[in-house]
Amino acid sequence: MPGTRSIFIKKLIEQAVEEVVQKQPGGFEKGDVMRELRKNVKLDAALRDINVKYNGDWQLGDMLLRQINLMIGTTLGVRDDNGIRVYECYVIPGQRQRRWLPLRAMTRSMLRNVMRETRVQERQLHVKGEAYVFFMRELEKLGKRATVEQVYDLAAPQIVAHRSKAA
Repeated sequence: MPGTRSIFIKKLIEQAVEEVVQKQPGGFEKGDVMRELRKNVKLDAALRDINVKYNGDWQLGDMLLRQINLMIGTTLGVRDDNGIRVYECYVIPGQRQRRWLPLRAMTRSMLRNVMRETRVQERQLHVKGEAYVFFMRELEKLGKRATVEQVYDLAAPQIVAHRSKAA
């Protein structure tokens, strides 16, 4: 069964996340989950073997590690029965990776950091969405098959003018 290995790795990732949460109650980084995952002797041996044998031009070992990293991200993005994320993350100044923690374990200051980042992201998405309105208005004038390429030079100055008024 092709999906069996994926389910096996998913279970290993879930176990690794649980293990890291237990060991690091103050929070962890995604890399900590990968290190915990690599403690599985069979998985680590398979990854090393693939890396040695197939990491030439195709970079299969690196591709596999990136896929596992994506699966870790998916696991950390899981939601509970109420649709609320089980884990949240935030930036700690001076650190490259984000700090992850179960939402239920967060203190006021931690949650405040998450809220602040969420508001910044919300503003960025709002600004991006406003720009798309200008592109859409111009596209609607040309019809269904029109592309942004065709209206870019018309919409871009409108976007710039709009942003300068808002600032």
